[in-house]
Amino acid sequence: MFQFLGHVNRLPDDGRDNSATFARPHEIAVARTPTPAALPGRFVHGAAVGPVARLEFALELDAGTVNVELPPDQYRKLALRAGDVAYLTPLRRHAFAAP
Repeated sequence: MFQFLGHVNRLPDDGRDNSATFARPHEIAVARTPTPAALPGRFVHGAAVGPVARLEFALELDAGTVNVELPPDQYRKLALRAGDVAYLTPLRRHAFAAP
């Protein structure tokens, strides 16, 4: 059903309307400190391969998996260890009306 979207993360419902919200892995910022729009997530693992670091988080709200892609230098600066809580902020959301 969602193959046409490519790699995406389904984000928790924000309660504003009856739509599904998605963000691509490279459209999510990661920080160590919370911001109003951020989703807290527990760091599962990450790997920097070539020009991209791929990170996996388990959301605190629903334990849903969120995949993030960052430049390797940003990943190293975060110094995340398994189990650390980080704050994920979608830079761009894509919403689709629920059937």
